Amino acid sequence: MRTGSMRLNVVFSVVFLALIIFGYAVQIVNHGAILLEDDAYYYTVIAHNLAIDGLSAFDGQTLTNGYHPLWLLIVTGLAETVGTSPLVLASVEAILATLGVFFLLAALRSESLALAAAFVAFAAILATPVVGHGMEISLLIAALGLFVLAVVRYIEGRCGSLWLAVAAALVIGARIDAAVFVLPTLLLATRNLRAAIPPLAFLTLGGVVYAALNLYLFGMPMPVSGSIKSLGGLQINHILLDATLSPFDGGFSLSSFLVFLRSVEGKLLAVFVIALLVLPLARRRSAPAVLLGGFVLGFLFYAAKLALGSSWTIWIWYGFPVFIGLHAILACFDDRIAEFGLRQSRSATLLASFVALVLVAGAGAWIAKSNGLGKSPVTTFEAINRKAAVDLAPVLAGDRVAMGDRAGSFADAYRGSVTQIEGLVNDRVFYETLKAHGDLKALLCRRGVRYLLAYMPDLGAYDSIDVPAIRPALSQFDGPKVTVSKADEVGRVVDLKLFGDHNNVDGDHYLYAWRLTSSCPDMALPGNRESFNTRSLK
Repeated sequence: MRTGSMRLNVVFSVVFLALIIFGYAVQIVNHGAILLEDDAYYYTVIAHNLAIDGLSAFDGQTLTNGYHPLWLLIVTGLAETVGTSPLVLASVEAILATLGVFFLLAALRSESLALAAAFVAFAAILATPVVGHGMEISLLIAALGLFVLAVVRYIEGRCGSLWLAVAAALVIGARIDAAVFVLPTLLLATRNLRAAIPPLAFLTLGGVVYAALNLYLFGMPMPVSGSIKSLGGLQINHILLDATLSPFDGGFSLSSFLVFLRSVEGKLLAVFVIALLVLPLARRRSAPAVLLGGFVLGFLFYAAKLALGSSWTIWIWYGFPVFIGLHAILACFDDRIAEFGLRQSRSATLLASFVALVLVAGAGAWIAKSNGLGKSPVTTFEAINRKAAVDLAPVLAGDRVAMGDRAGSFADAYRGSVTQIEGLVNDRVFYETLKAHGDLKALLCRRGVRYLLAYMPDLGAYDSIDVPAIRPALSQFDGPKVTVSKADEVGRVVDLKLFGDHNNVDGDHYLYAWRLTSSCPDMALPGNRESFNTRSLK
């Protein structure tokens, strides 16, 4: 076996990069800027606190491990050097994703123009919604590409188990739940337990060190964000099931099926089914058979985790397994083409080149349409949050505030500190308070929080309102609530022209701000403030 030609890999990697940049250009034309996910600002805010104060903290005072570690390290490096603007993050993500595609192309061996073009076209279509939005998926694609290439070369006898283990560790460091795909693939690649012991020992040692550091620094062996999303324990994730079946609420039809295929759940299931159908076609003990087998086994674990071990909705970046499945499927066809060793005639090469151009052009058209080229721009929560940070500045005066969902971009724009009350970037004490349905307001008071912000529908003439720590639309776990009164309302920000029903189907168009201090018992007295863990990570 031999991997694909360097020249072909470089050409199609550049094509992939061009498609990603085209997606960026469409965003800029349509929205005037590159749009980050609100969760991306959890990384940038923590990274800046790390760079300035050496604290792994979102609110500047409470240590948190609510992130995937390798991406935070990269964002922190950017914060200390060139900054973390959307353009900087998007540029780094484009480079990382392209590097991953190059590795994945290098793992193919038939040098088929049409097959390489198909992979690049589908990869670009799948990557556009998640690459360039400030999340860890681009780093994951790069690490996955390196791991797949290591698997292929290990099976060929061209690299040892150490490189396989290092590549696997990078994937898990980029996104921890990717371990459910990496470990089965590694076991299948090594073929027997004796050969698997060295890489598994390496990964086990790394995992133990990581968990021990987390336990020492944060009081939890694994990220608090994962624990928050598993609140409620073993359960059926009805939010996930409802989202999966929602396209068929009006009955099964071609249009509802197409809507389903465009969803994260639909793409995941479609790739899984195709992988199952293709698996019997793979040659026994070949690299494609290992990759397909690892994907199928990993998907079963992943689906079980989301459906039975999570109370949370899934976001678009949870669809990362489609990149693994897509490459494994095409690798099987690539292996069969290479096995026959057919030499292409000039006419066949011209036809393959034409097919490649059509596939790439089709991907570009899809990207343009999916990014809304020519349509009215959609106002994001970031725009409203940045407006709120300015409009509410005279009232909030830089004091500590608390906010749940959509707190990322507000924290990035606000000149004070923000406590994230979903707990995703909070600490063990906060997690345990949520889990026990404890007194959340008392905890916020002890931590010096003076104001609470929350997106709500128009409350009209109300006396008091219960603000949930976790929005019911996001989790089926019924967490604690903070009760606030109309008398404590200090402001609200709304712009229905920018942020009405056409942009926010949830209906919570108003960002309210309430004062907490009037109901905080003696919070100014010495000894009533919580003692914070501010161990420096530098």
